[in-house]
Amino acid sequence: MFSIHVDVYHHFPRSDDEGRLARIEELLMTLILKGNAMSLELDALTQEVARNTSVDDSAILLLTSLADLIISMKQDPVALQKLADDLKASSTKLADAVVAHTPAAPL
Repeated sequence: MFSIHVDVYHHFPRSDDEGRLARIEELLMTLILKGNAMSLELDALTQEVARNTSVDDSAILLLTSLADLIISMKQDPVALQKLADDLKASSTKLADAVVAHTPAAPL
């Protein structure tokens, strides 16, 4: 005798399953958005570090060059005085620029 046996299973989702799935989806979206925001913040921080490193390297080069220049002028008081006058004028311009471009402290 030949017979076929068929089992049929029905899964009826419980009403709270849909709520759980929606919460899981919402949490995943929140994590993705936070991850994207963190990535943007990390990129900005990386750029700022690179800029600061470049500025630091420029300052080191400036100071090293200045020291070498002063050493080369130590026997020439007129040239040394001119360099001092030029540096004073430049430092005044720099100080004014820093003050002009520094945001006011928050209250």
